[in-house]
Amino acid sequence: MRTFLPQKNRGTGAVHGMFMFMLLAAFALLSVIVVLVGARVYRSVDQRSGENYETRTALSYIAGKIRASDASGQVDTAWIVDREVLVLSAEYDSITYVTYIYVHNGRLMEYFGRIDATFAPAYGDMIAKAQDFHCQLDDKLLSFSITGTDGTLRTMTLFIQSGEVET
Repeated sequence: MRTFLPQKNRGTGAVHGMFMFMLLAAFALLSVIVVLVGARVYRSVDQRSGENYETRTALSYIAGKIRASDASGQVDTAWIVDREVLVLSAEYDSITYVTYIYVHNGRLMEYFGRIDATFAPAYGDMIAKAQDFHCQLDDKLLSFSITGTDGTLRTMTLFIQSGEVET
């Protein structure tokens, strides 16, 4: 025996089914959009943190070099071959050696050699990628800054602790 639904409830199962399907499709579409936006944000954050890491690491490296060279008259700044250079000098076996830190062709470079050796900016080893490098020595405060490849300027200031002993 067949029972028939009253006229007012006919077709409501198809409407409910279609509504559930549309709701599920909207949920799936929004889930895909959230995943795609999240992936884009992650890539951007990862790229920026990599650039920041490189610049901060270069600053820490230079700070370590300065602290290792912190003796009277061994830390200075100069203009050499038309560029600003941080000059760290040291004497080994009565021979003076210098370390130059500078920017050349979008790279922060380090050159180590005898003070009387011929210097060219291309001779150095790359520390990090950088757009610009500035250093300034005021009395015993050495400030140096690196402009990273993303254009972000990072600065560090160190107090040079060595000096002449006063009696």
